[in-house]
Amino acid sequence: MKHCALFLLIFGIGNLSLAQPTEFKPKGSGGGGYMYSPAISPFNQNELYLVCDMGGVYKSSSEGHMWEVYPYQQIIGTVKSQIQFTSSADTLYTVSKSLSNTSDPWFKAEPTMSTDAGKTWVKINDPTTTGVHALYANPHRTNQIILNEYDKLFFSNNSGETYSTIYQSLNSNCWLGGIFWDENLIIVAINDGLLISTDDGDTFTFKETNGIPETEAIFKMNGAKDGNVIRLFATTVPKEKLFPWLEVIDLYHDFKELYVLDFDKDSAWTSTRNNIPKEVSIRWVDLAQNNINTVYAAGDLNYQPFIFKSKDGGKTWVNTFKVINNENIYTGWGGDGGYFSYLWGGGALGFNVCKSNPEKVISTDGFSFMTKDGGETWYQLHVNPINQNLPGELTQNDAFYQSSGLDVTTGHSMIWLGKDTI
Repeated sequence: MKHCALFLLIFGIGNLSLAQPTEFKPKGSGGGGYMYSPAISPFNQNELYLVCDMGGVYKSSSEGHMWEVYPYQQIIGTVKSQIQFTSSADTLYTVSKSLSNTSDPWFKAEPTMSTDAGKTWVKINDPTTTGVHALYANPHRTNQIILNEYDKLFFSNNSGETYSTIYQSLNSNCWLGGIFWDENLIIVAINDGLLISTDDGDTFTFKETNGIPETEAIFKMNGAKDGNVIRLFATTVPKEKLFPWLEVIDLYHDFKELYVLDFDKDSAWTSTRNNIPKEVSIRWVDLAQNNINTVYAAGDLNYQPFIFKSKDGGKTWVNTFKVINNENIYTGWGGDGGYFSYLWGGGALGFNVCKSNPEKVISTDGFSFMTKDGGETWYQLHVNPINQNLPGELTQNDAFYQSSGLDVTTGHSMIWLGKDTI
């Protein structure tokens, strides 16, 4: 009997393998799970990327109206798999989970590269033994990347063929919080301070983050250059809680302050929160590469999302994401008045300003939203635009919503009306 059962099992599996579908079509209402690491192409601003916490890497070529997910055989994302653009539209980098490494660390992340503008992805040499936590590429070159293992930083000057170790943490804790690249200058933010190279990566010098308390460390740093002025912005968390394997959701209630530094002009970082209420938790700060005055800061207050904008380099801020009555927000099935409010989304788990256009920004959480006009209006990205609710309207609970293809984790409130109708 056991032999018969085994035969039937093998026979059944064999038949199933012959009946694998060749195509999947989105049938859900879109969204429904946490989304991270959005990225807007500086070459084609209709081209967007983001990832899901379940491993999907999504791409839109239609400004977020419709999305496709990459086959898992090519790329499986982590929550930190933000697509990294270079000086060529064809050359991209990110990290992808390994399907071959099924022992500890399970499915570790490896550096990954595309040489055909994101059509296909291939793994490149991995200098780590335990996996990559974050990776950044030089936007002014095609061959330079920096990535971190849990205890060290690696630099490659030849597209990942070989690497050099540029920093070894004394306490086996090396968080990588952002990099600013400019000609031969490289500024790397880590939990211990800043690493500075002025010779295109040949050598790096450590610099303490004066102005930031010793108890805090940089979570995220971004910067821009205008003329001879390089302006850096950073958010911080308690240093004792920042470890390279953590993600933003692990630090949800720990964010401390928002800082600014004019590099080689200011001697220390200074707080630039100013009129942002102290009780608002600011997680992300970002800006375009060529505009030092237009900057965005995103976070939440008790899970309600806020996206602040400054036009004067952080001196004053205005909230652009007006959730009451969805004042300036096109919503899908989630929003003010809906069964799923903005509080359900979680507020700013991912954030990105287009590096070539300060008016274009994406924020992700349980929902995803984009502005094309500097925060005057925000558009949801998880529902087909023909089904979305207009700004100033309460989110409709009895409407029909069709997915944009951004089906990430879960579906909610599904009701069968018949054997073929949901």
